[in-house]
Amino acid sequence: MRKIFLLLLLVSFVLAAPPDWVKQGVKITYTATPGGDVSYEVLSVSATEVKIDQSPGGAPTDNASADSGSFWYDKSKTSTLSQDDSIDGWKIFEKDVVVTAAGKSWVTLKMKKTLFGQQTERWVDKETGLLIKQAIPSQTVLLKSINPPFGSESATPVPSPILSGTPQPQPSPSDDLPPLPSDGQPSPTPSPQPSGQPTPSNTSAPSPAPAPGPVPDLKPPDSNVPCCPIAFMLLILGFVVYRHKN
Repeated sequence: MRKIFLLLLLVSFVLAAPPDWVKQGVKITYTATPGGDVSYEVLSVSATEVKIDQSPGGAPTDNASADSGSFWYDKSKTSTLSQDDSIDGWKIFEKDVVVTAAGKSWVTLKMKKTLFGQQTERWVDKETGLLIKQAIPSQTVLLKSINPPFGSESATPVPSPILSGTPQPQPSPSDDLPPLPSDGQPSPTPSPQPSGQPTPSNTSAPSPAPAPGPVPDLKPPDSNVPCCPIAFMLLILGFVVYRHKN
């Protein structure tokens, strides 16, 4: 029986751990009344310890194998414990107590313990193990903020990988065509030029003027030239006859 008890104690010790949200960069801020704000920023988390920067107050180190730390409890226990159970010396007096803090409502476990000679009460979120509220006769401490908020890791959508064989949308053929001119007709596509050859200018040379045709001769015929050989012969014959008669 004693061996079984020691084995259970060892298993409980090994499984005790801070919640998964206790990681580097997380910052928890509380408001103490009276007293002002106090914050805890996680510097690093290892298998054995949680290093914290407390402002004001220094740099405490939590035991990562314990059931609780500066502002956290092992959530595997807070989510399953019943009334009158205890966790790390804190006895549960009431379950499912709703406490409003940091802009939301938390379902908590109300615990009590004598701490530094004073009766101290704590309210711890059942689901996450986060310390929400603490009260002693002379002071009340309430959660002000947690950064990043719970669930913010999934707020940024992650693009899903393209699976092999999944049909992808094809661009429309009209997407690759250049815009049409204002007259609606497609622009002619210039033919590729051989390497090293100058690219012809887009401005076409003017067409040469047509060769002039034959120019009609508008000069009147010379009056001294007979119009034809027959008329010339008749003129000579008439001259001969005229000389013969005289």
